[in-house]
Amino acid sequence: MSYVAANPEAYEGKKVGSGQCVAYVQIAANAPGTGTWKEGIKVIGSQPGTIAKGTVIATFVNGHYPNLSTGNHAAIYLSHDSAGIKVLDQWSGHPVTPRLISPHGGQGSASNDADAFSVVE
Repeated sequence: MSYVAANPEAYEGKKVGSGQCVAYVQIAANAPGTGTWKEGIKVIGSQPGTIAKGTVIATFVNGHYPNLSTGNHAAIYLSHDSAGIKVLDQWSGHPVTPRLISPHGGQGSASNDADAFSVVE
């Protein structure tokens, strides 16, 4: 079962909860704690339209969210195409805003690599 935010844009421009990425997706989509998160389908490689707008996506290691201080990320999915994944996300010091995460084939930080994101189940 994936987690879907009904109105993720309502938080745009705001700091949600602690200001960390997970706080936003948990509040917007009523998602549970990260210890229960499982890796679903990869965003890049799925057909556009397969993943619902508002779905929680994240980076995973061996099927689980690593919950480290850096190098992992969670966001709200808006859409994707060959240019990358359009998301709404926040991180410490940066409120909820839309952005495009481009694919980098596993190079660099997973937080900024569209190839690293999967649906949270």
